[in-house]
Amino acid sequence: MTTFRKELERYFNRNKKRIKEVMRAFNETLRGRKQPVNLASIEKYSDFLTVPPLNHVGEDLVVFSEDLQVFKTAGTTGKPKKIYREIGRIAPYPKEMDKELRGSKTIFIHSKRRSVESYYEIHDVSHREMYPEGIFLEFANGDSLMRAVSQGEILFFIEYPLMMEWVCYQLETLLKKGKIDQSKLRKQKIYLELSGELITERRLNRIKKRLAEIFQTKVEASVTYGLNEMGLVGTYLPEKHGGEIIYEVSPKVFVELVEGEIILTPFNTKGTILLRYKSGDRGSLFFKDGIPYIKIFGRKPELGYVSVAGSQFSLPSLYSYFRKALSGLPIGIECRKREDHRTGQIILNFILHIPKRYALGDKNKIHSLLMDEVVAQAELFRETDVGIVNINTEIRYTPMKKSWRLR
Repeated sequence: MTTFRKELERYFNRNKKRIKEVMRAFNETLRGRKQPVNLASIEKYSDFLTVPPLNHVGEDLVVFSEDLQVFKTAGTTGKPKKIYREIGRIAPYPKEMDKELRGSKTIFIHSKRRSVESYYEIHDVSHREMYPEGIFLEFANGDSLMRAVSQGEILFFIEYPLMMEWVCYQLETLLKKGKIDQSKLRKQKIYLELSGELITERRLNRIKKRLAEIFQTKVEASVTYGLNEMGLVGTYLPEKHGGEIIYEVSPKVFVELVEGEIILTPFNTKGTILLRYKSGDRGSLFFKDGIPYIKIFGRKPELGYVSVAGSQFSLPSLYSYFRKALSGLPIGIECRKREDHRTGQIILNFILHIPKRYALGDKNKIHSLLMDEVVAQAELFRETDVGIVNINTEIRYTPMKKSWRLR
């Protein structure tokens, strides 16, 4: 048995009791009653591998109880799903950080949120309980951003990377034009927590540098990895984990790697029960001093997901939508994505392929249909997110061998 396999077995054994509690809860769901898991047969990790992975979420996976909140997510199918979850408190911050947040006028700030973002909502609820003296603000445009960041001694941003780049660009532009005195932006400390998008070490350091120059202070950053279906999976802290972005796995979830895909079992026994849930993300799993870590490489390309403004949409679902909207025309759809990390804008160029013999009608109508569907799938908040998402549509009368293509 390899060293990694031994570590994995020890990891499983440490969590076996909690995993069995999840399996017991799974057997209480409608799907579990139809296909129950034999708890007595699961004693080793090799036994756990015989439990069929979940690749989609439905109402038949719910154990109902009081205090459940409902969130929407695309899941791994691209179709909207309801997720039932309890909102618990987040883990406390390190003592020195907690002392700073309590001892200074702290502004907790983020862009206007979508209803699907359970991770951010949990943070809002928890932060208000943990820091009742804090000031909680959100912004939807440059003016409300400026009003928010002009306040406080400490700013605590909870954002996705592209939005933070948009924030930096807005403030840099105001400073360059002389519309604000930089002395009014000096802060005691900036705390930054990023999530919602894959980010590189270089990009993270660039954002930190920009914030440090804008606010003339030190920036402490962390990056989290999670899913709307379940919440937090892991956290990366540069000071603790070094320069490479790796995520220390939360003690509230069991992580596996099967054929390069991250498989997750959160230790929730109420709400939507996820047992060996296929995340759709590629990555690697390893152990340091018995603690599991994961490195994320991105979504499986064959799923056709496109990350946009901290969320995502499904290109296969977009294809199906257009095929139906255009009365079953034999079509093809391409998506070419480009991010401008200086301005924090994302450009989505769509190319719709249709047979030349068909009259397509009003191009503006087609663009509007596409725009509305991307906004709906990704649950974009129009006032904030659509301002940084530029969608272009092109029509070509050349056939495609595939139904969809992502570049």
